Parts: sequence; C-alpha cells; structure tokens
Amino acid sequence: KDVIVQCYRQMSLALEKEQGLERENSMTTGEFEKLLEAAGIPHEPIHQLTQLFEAVRYGNWQPNPIDNQKAIRCLEAIMLYSRDVKEAG
Repeated sequence: KDVIVQCYRQMSLALEKEQGLERENSMTTGEFEKLLEAAGIPHEPIHQLTQLFEAVRYGNWQPNPIDNQKAIRCLEAIMLYSRDVKEAG
C-alpha cells in the first residue's frame, strides 16, 4: 500500500511544482485525473496510478509486488513526460 500511496503523492507534488497542476482539497481523484489529462499528461499512466491509489486508499485491497511495480512505472512515465514538457517549454 505504501508504495502506491507514495507514488501518487510524488506524482501530485511533482506536477504541482513542475507544471502548476494542483489538486484542490475539494477535488476527487477522478476530477484530478481529468484535470491532468486536459493538461496533456498521458492518459494510461495517470489512469492506472489513480486506479491503484483509489483501490488501496479507499478500499480494502492489498497490492502485490507486481502492482507496486506498475505504480512505479506509471510514476516514471508521468515524470518523464513532465520533464520533457518543462525542458521544451
């Protein structure tokens, strides 16, 4: 659980710092996902990481090591995209 929650938090903090995309306190994870996609962040890694986060945060689901690796890969893809956009901008 901790790996997935940490990946989601790192994504949120990095996108706020690098792209100015902030999750408001009243915003659901789904609303934040839509905001990120509207800003051009690739759908698949955002969607997968959001689903994993919701499952561990709001459900009683226990992730396995493969799920943790999936979360890390999603975070890496999002961070790579964010860095590329920042460098190009």
